[in-house]
Amino acid sequence: MINTQEIAQQAEKISYEFGEKMGTIASQITHSTVDTVDGTRDYIKENPTKAVLMAAAAGVVVGGLLALILRRRS
Repeated sequence: MINTQEIAQQAEKISYEFGEKMGTIASQITHSTVDTVDGTRDYIKENPTKAVLMAAAAGVVVGGLLALILRRRS
């Protein structure tokens, strides 16, 4: 005979453990993101000219790719 109370307790335990693991993963992602943002800010402060040139180059590349994609669709 199926004991629904045991099944409910197991489901609750699994749900709780899953929530704990997801919370840990979310916390790790948050810390990693904050570290990356801080590192980026520090790099920009230390190398403003390089940062502007890299941003401009990225803009040119993205703009060129978009132009190619839009031309092919026409």
